[in-house]
Amino acid sequence: MEKLLELLSEYDKYRWEKGRVYWWTKWKVELDVKMIISKKFWFIKWLVENDKIDKKKIDTRLVRNVESHYDEEWYWVENSYEDYSDTDTLLMILSISDTPIEDLISYLR
Repeated sequence: MEKLLELLSEYDKYRWEKGRVYWWTKWKVELDVKMIISKKFWFIKWLVENDKIDKKKIDTRLVRNVESHYDEEWYWVENSYEDYSDTDTLLMILSISDTPIEDLISYLR
């Protein structure tokens, strides 16, 4: 959790260079899980672009499993898979997780 708090503070400094810096706490992270992993906040993208994520740990098979589904007649359907960016893949994995913050921490370098 300490590493995540450090990265959130670093990200805040990056976003608000001339403005205020918000110092993150464990309580704030637990309260704002949806914001932290949202695409609108851009934190996940910043982590990926700044090499803060161990990309080898991101299992793209999870995304492919989510894409596979049953159609209306209950036949197995496999979509042709798209190549997603590392950011999008990580966002998808975190969005379906029961423990997104713990999962995010496990992907940090």
